[in-house]
Amino acid sequence: MTTSNNAGWARDEYEETTPLLERQGNTCSSTSWPEAISEFKCLLKAAATITCGYFLQQSLQIVSILIIGRVSPQDLSVAAFSYMIANTTAWLVAIGGTTAIDSLGSAVFGQGEDIARIGVLLQKYFITVSVMFIPVATLWCFCGPILVLLNVPVELAYGSQRFLRALCPFAVGYIVFEALKKFLQCQEIDTPPTVILIGTAILNAPISYLLVHVWGWGAVGGAIATGSMYWLSAILAFLYIWRIDGNQAWNGWSKECLDGLWKFSKVVLLGIVNIGAEWWAFEIITVGAAAMGEIPAAAQSTIMTTDSLLALFPFGAGVATTNHIAKLQGLGKANLARTIARMASGLAVCSGCIIMLLLLVFKREIAQIYTNDRSVIDLAVKVFPWAAAFQVSDGLQAVNAGALRAVGKVNTAATINLMAYYVIAIPLCYLLAFKVDLGLSGLWISLALSLTMAGLSEFFIVASLDWQRLAIKEER
Repeated sequence: MTTSNNAGWARDEYEETTPLLERQGNTCSSTSWPEAISEFKCLLKAAATITCGYFLQQSLQIVSILIIGRVSPQDLSVAAFSYMIANTTAWLVAIGGTTAIDSLGSAVFGQGEDIARIGVLLQKYFITVSVMFIPVATLWCFCGPILVLLNVPVELAYGSQRFLRALCPFAVGYIVFEALKKFLQCQEIDTPPTVILIGTAILNAPISYLLVHVWGWGAVGGAIATGSMYWLSAILAFLYIWRIDGNQAWNGWSKECLDGLWKFSKVVLLGIVNIGAEWWAFEIITVGAAAMGEIPAAAQSTIMTTDSLLALFPFGAGVATTNHIAKLQGLGKANLARTIARMASGLAVCSGCIIMLLLLVFKREIAQIYTNDRSVIDLAVKVFPWAAAFQVSDGLQAVNAGALRAVGKVNTAATINLMAYYVIAIPLCYLLAFKVDLGLSGLWISLALSLTMAGLSEFFIVASLDWQRLAIKEER
């Protein structure tokens, strides 16, 4: 194994039979429970803070859609459809790509020998994601004819193209902020990005209203207003790092960011596939619900929106799990890392049970928040129990995928997700929903089965890891 303090270091997780952690301490020592409990409290705090941050990021789009929707139903459709495209393309590249910083950067921070390597990882991320964003930006700017070919109504297709063209320059701000946020989080600086998002979320509503309604810019004005908040968030994060904290991990741009760039790009791509497998599958299933008619489509929107909001905590817990386990692996505390992985699974089970009970008990009240239509409410109430059924498994999948990322097994998590959604869920959706005529229930039964498979598979894989043999592999 080649070891170097070179900032071009990257974990080679493509060879999963290779030990990944170079021991730096007594990894065989027994775990101190006070230390484990203290670390778990830190994990819980980080999960809550990160979840709050993702919720605030989501709120920027939600508020934008609500304000634009007051103009006309057509503008509402354009905004909602355009943000869906943004979520599954550029935002996915940004968030999926930062999983590389989560795992590799946190491990470097745990080692504590040369944390400037975190800055080099950030540079690698900017280079890699900038290249990936070029085709995405091209798609955004010329998506109208493509959407028409996919049978999207002409007005919606070209309205979305105009919206995405307006949003495109601001997407870079989203990518930069997401990277700087992870740059801070892997140094255990979790709160400042969330505070920044609180400020921009407060500003977003009045600025969106001004551009959309007072100045009369319509949907395009909403895109510019919300996009401006992305750049403002990025600028404030940069200023925080420059003037206050986090700059100790940055030594300026270096040629070393080009070392191992191809392998780092693979880590980024695997992270995108790992997260994108789920996001794309849910969008495909939503299209299937739309084919069932107006009422199933409306009920699907109700359930999907609720599930997306509830999934933010497992997602945040997964990110926090990656950061903490990678840090502990970097410190050489394999036993403590194993204990935290188990505690994270316990947290996922507890939070999943609470969410499941809330959905089962308040399913009608939740549906009534979205609509007054009795038919839509009744169908949503009928299907909500199937959404409740996989909340525990969804949590297990999120935190154990985070643990797998932390120890360099991103391709294991990505493979399981691809199989769960594209080998099991989507074919089963077609069978149950359209052939067995279970309708919308068939879609969510399929999701429940596939997520249960994914969650349990990743849980047992993490539980069976030989933590003493795991190592962080450094290379030039």
